[in-house]
Amino acid sequence: MKMLHLNVAVAIFAFAYASKPLYDANTESRQDIRQPQVLVFPSSQPHLSDPVSRQGKKRQEEMVLSKIGLNKRTFADSDADSDPEQVKVTEENLNNFIEDLKAYIHKATFDFERFQLDLEHLQVTYDAIDSHIPAAPSESLLAQQRYVHEVFEAIKQDLALARKFSNPKNRFHLLATQMLLLNLSLISLRDSYGLPNTEMKGFKDRVFYTQNIMRRLETAFSDLVYYREFLKYEDLAMPARAMYTQLLESAKKSLVEFMSVFLKQEYVKEKTDVEKET
Repeated sequence: MKMLHLNVAVAIFAFAYASKPLYDANTESRQDIRQPQVLVFPSSQPHLSDPVSRQGKKRQEEMVLSKIGLNKRTFADSDADSDPEQVKVTEENLNNFIEDLKAYIHKATFDFERFQLDLEHLQVTYDAIDSHIPAAPSESLLAQQRYVHEVFEAIKQDLALARKFSNPKNRFHLLATQMLLLNLSLISLRDSYGLPNTEMKGFKDRVFYTQNIMRRLETAFSDLVYYREFLKYEDLAMPARAMYTQLLESAKKSLVEFMSVFLKQEYVKEKTDVEKET
């Protein structure tokens, strides 16, 4: 049992480190992401939910910004939301935010309290962009918006799951952390519209690698459900099991989608080869 959990942990962290050159290459190709700009939030900007003083809030935001290094960007005036140019700017801002979000996910360390604080800032930043989306957005803008919502939902569910078993020595906490990493890895395999990023270098290999990790997690969780330590938490066992199962099914759904892309590509390739021969 211990060896199985260790193997899963090593595999996931190896996957994260193996993907680093791909993120670095992407960041190098987008110098605008790395250059700090001025972010002007609209007057309707939502505030952090925690009741803190103005000074405390400022200090909190400075701490978050220094930790995650998100780039500050300029947003157009909300009065121009109906302007086609504003729609274009909003879509570009949303795309930049998604790229920054992926870069943050790759660099994040999973001290869950710190990660939660970072997510609060990410939510505020996203809401500032979201407030500029017009009443009748384009299909591409809607796709980007849906994708960000799905990303946040997956991360928040993972965090809620891991927090139910906050003791790092608890085996379920380790497994929940691994599920969080798996979901974040799947997020990185999509483009800013939520579609499989088949143009990514090594995309196919990364999908197969992630699929193997998911199968190991599924087996490890099945074993853990019947483990005595898990059953001690009767008030949490069933809700946590339901949440974990939901996240696992979501990961499976994504991998099925990725595999269908491969099958379609293989079919097109074979058809093209046959046509060339004839």
